[in-house]
Amino acid sequence: MIPETRVFPKIEHILPSQARFPIPQLIEPLTDLARGVNLLPGIEFVQESLQEALNLLTLHDGVVQEDRGTGKMGSLLFGLLAGYADKFGLCTPEARLGSIKPETKIYPREHFRELKTRAEEWYKQEKRIGIFHGAFDFPHMSHTICPRHLYGFTDHIVAIIDPNWLVKLQKETSNESRPRVESMIWKMWQLAVLPTIDAVAEAPIEHDEDVDNFWPRLYDELHITRLATDGNHPLLPNYLERMHALNGVVISTPDNWVLRTFLMKSATERMKRLRELDMQNTVWEKIKEESMIYEKRVSSYWNS
Repeated sequence: MIPETRVFPKIEHILPSQARFPIPQLIEPLTDLARGVNLLPGIEFVQESLQEALNLLTLHDGVVQEDRGTGKMGSLLFGLLAGYADKFGLCTPEARLGSIKPETKIYPREHFRELKTRAEEWYKQEKRIGIFHGAFDFPHMSHTICPRHLYGFTDHIVAIIDPNWLVKLQKETSNESRPRVESMIWKMWQLAVLPTIDAVAEAPIEHDEDVDNFWPRLYDELHITRLATDGNHPLLPNYLERMHALNGVVISTPDNWVLRTFLMKSATERMKRLRELDMQNTVWEKIKEESMIYEKRVSSYWNS
């Protein structure tokens, strides 16, 4: 196994005497965090809830809140949340200050050439480029584990999302009933919010192009030397063969595919319950509204 050479920036734990424990204010973000971990309505939602909870537990304007010994409880909770942020690669000390601008990481299909140019620059700087790709339909917490695990073995990580037509083609015979998100910009945004990922794009594969030929070519064009996947993923042998041909390495995450399968079954059951409660449309409407906001921000960035 190749050694890790990059350390994910961890959120420092705070001392018990410096911790706050504002129970009433924490209820909402922690409830939202629990809801988001249960898959909907997206990675960004989980990230924002986690960051809000962490911020509530730290000092405000240098003032320590006296709460009769609950500082230890606040420190414990802060440590648990900081560990969660680290395990899933959700936020860093810098990210908590608003340093991540997802729109700067997203490369719409018409700007894929710019991504290749950027990858070429990284390659000339002798940077190691990793890739993480799939359907991400829809993005959920299990999808954050692979780039977090890949982080230490790369200098830059690119996430590539399968186009909707390809996902439909691949899944139409699988009899899967899980919910699907048609909005590509929404899926791209959910990955772009992660501090582990540097660039997100839709796979520029054509309808008449052979998939087995497309991916090796894309790896070569982007100078990929690391590929992240799940240790039990059905396509792991294919990934190993592709990367071996490019003198690259597959970085596998143990049991993540099993976890993802379990989570998607949970998502299907949750959407079923939402349908019974006549609330499913609310979820899709929220995604639709967010997609319009993301689209404007991305378009504004590329047109500036």
